[in-house]
Amino acid sequence: MYGYELFFEADQRQPNEPQSRPSPAELIDFACKEISSLVGTRRAFINLTRDVILSGCCDRLPATRVALEVLEDVPTDADVIAELTRLARLGYQIALDDFVPMPARTRLVDLAYIVKIDVLATGNRSLGDLAHELGSFDVRLLAEKIETKDTLRLAERLGFDYFQGFFLGRPTSEW
Repeated sequence: MYGYELFFEADQRQPNEPQSRPSPAELIDFACKEISSLVGTRRAFINLTRDVILSGCCDRLPATRVALEVLEDVPTDADVIAELTRLARLGYQIALDDFVPMPARTRLVDLAYIVKIDVLATGNRSLGDLAHELGSFDVRLLAEKIETKDTLRLAERLGFDYFQGFFLGRPTSEW
């Protein structure tokens, strides 16, 4: 077990009640305060939107306890790349979520420690090609959506380092 992916879900309110969303700083502060109770001694994978990346708050998190997971819909503009470069230089692990090889996303691979690939969305042949292509980078590959033993074995044969999916365990909301 390498780590846990943390998800934040807004309060479930009645339709006529206003919904408030915590700011990036509030989410980061909560994660800092509760990290040990949330993930024990493991690493916390924290999903980042563009707003959270550019909030300047990510470096409040303990670099040795988190992986900063860049969501697939985050644009790779100069500001995002500059901030992720700064965070990587500070020792933060950068994880790329649902990686698909496109020029804009490939620019982030040099900053990444972990590249997560959705094995269900990527065909078996393409999965092998992508694993081979990413083998030339200094990254760890994580196979997402492992739902069967056969898929796990395939990902192992292709050289993936980490595995995530319902076959291995179901998410909980115990906290």
